[in-house]
Amino acid sequence: MLVRATSTVLAGFLAGVLCATGVARAEDAPLDPLTAAEIATTFQVIEASEQFPAGAYFPIVSLNEPPKAEVLAWSPGRPFQREAFAQVYDRPANRLYEAVVDLNEKRLLSFVERPGAQPAVFADEYSAAADAVKADARWRRAMGRRGIDPDDVFLDVWAPGEVGLPSGGESARLLRALSFFDGGLPNPYARPIEGVLVTVDANRMRVSDVLHTGARRVNRTAFGRRRQCGSETGTAGRHAARRAGLPDRRQRGDVAGLALPRRVQPA
Repeated sequence: MLVRATSTVLAGFLAGVLCATGVARAEDAPLDPLTAAEIATTFQVIEASEQFPAGAYFPIVSLNEPPKAEVLAWSPGRPFQREAFAQVYDRPANRLYEAVVDLNEKRLLSFVERPGAQPAVFADEYSAAADAVKADARWRRAMGRRGIDPDDVFLDVWAPGEVGLPSGGESARLLRALSFFDGGLPNPYARPIEGVLVTVDANRMRVSDVLHTGARRVNRTAFGRRRQCGSETGTAGRHAARRAGLPDRRQRGDVAGLALPRRVQPA
């Protein structure tokens, strides 16, 4: 599973970095982050339980911190309680569970459903929702009306909030996607494709609604030059330059441009 695999690889990578840089702890302590082995144990214990929904995701796996009194009473060399906390999300059923695992005994201490609650949007959902939007005929028609190749569009996926949800969306897990013209140019956020808003049913990972209010002109050009103040632009950039003691380039006869950082590709 992608989310599980990502967590395991990340934990192993971080542990390797700590060891390589000499920052690794000399001795275990109660508040140390979970190791890659402990995260793997957490997966194994939870997935072995009859309560585990097959194919569920793990949005969060972290240390379940011991009581403060135990931490204060602990001294190096003494054994200590070690537990992991995990969110377990059954996406098709839209049900969230919270589990606690005893890592010393390798057993499940609790597995509790949280009715009405949902986890934060996790990495897999951003990419899966964008794929669902690009496959939707209604959204593709909206791009076609603007003369835009869907492959030239960057989709920015967000949690939807509670404003203007489609009928029946109150009980579903929804995401919303905003469209921007990319075309291989820097900073697609400078080129919004207005008049189209897509709502995705994340439980089924398919588009549930496309709000199209009509085609509007879309900027398809890169513009501006980088200024001396990093990513700050326009008047704000000039004020920042003045505070930093840098000369205003306009005083040297330069054209004031916009400094827009290159977009970091989404993970």
